[in-house]
Amino acid sequence: MELVGADGVPVVEIRPSSPMTLRVRLRARTDVEVCSVAVVVSRGDGTHLYEVHTTWQGLGVGPLAPDQEATVDLRFIGHLLAGHYSVAVSVTDLSGRETWAVAADAARFDVAPAPGGAGLVDLAASASVSDGPAVRLGDASGTGPIPLPRLQRRRAQG
Repeated sequence: MELVGADGVPVVEIRPSSPMTLRVRLRARTDVEVCSVAVVVSRGDGTHLYEVHTTWQGLGVGPLAPDQEATVDLRFIGHLLAGHYSVAVSVTDLSGRETWAVAADAARFDVAPAPGGAGLVDLAASASVSDGPAVRLGDASGTGPIPLPRLQRRRAQG
């Protein structure tokens, strides 16, 4: 498995809201009529954040003969804020009830701190004053999420 950025280069750190592709290579051990690839993205502490199955997107993989390979690309936008994340991958039957293969720690990546938000997800918020006076403060590069030293202290406290 390989996690790559928009340019196709493997990534270990991204900026918030960066496009990524998880490339999963499969090899059938026996005849497989059709299967599903499932991906779970979790926070570094194991909190389940997102799950998708190819079948939920109307895509089955197969049929595959023994030793035949297939590559599945799962494209997504990393709408996450600063932190450590992991990706688990499983191959299941169409119903998701029978699991044929699991890579519990298929990929890991970090999201770099960036100005403009704090929390866990990047909701791509924008602000406006719809009634009353407003002042343009520039490009907002001096504002941002939790200052890095404070974020590092929180991580150390665990």
